[in-house]
Amino acid sequence: KMAELMLAADLAIGAAGSTSWERCCLALPSIVISVADNQIPIAQALDKMGACIYLGTESTVTAALISKTLHELYNDQEHLFEMSKKAYTIVDGKGKNRVFESMNALL
Repeated sequence: KMAELMLAADLAIGAAGSTSWERCCLALPSIVISVADNQIPIAQALDKMGACIYLGTESTVTAALISKTLHELYNDQEHLFEMSKKAYTIVDGKGKNRVFESMNALL
């Protein structure tokens, strides 16, 4: 059901864990909050590439910051579109085929 919800969404708010890659594959623009230390570099990198907006760690992000960011994005649909395009360039959904081809080449 989560994939269906993500496909129907125009924007996601979520953690910077493994779901980040799923959102990228679906070209789903995201507001991202890290909930573990290992997520910080992922969130920062995706933000730098323009695939998401990284707000910070869960201990520093406030409801007011999330609301402000949502308001800004609501008024800047072009930014959402650009995030969507950039996210999809990061993860194209063809990883399993590349892994299979690499493994097959070793046989």
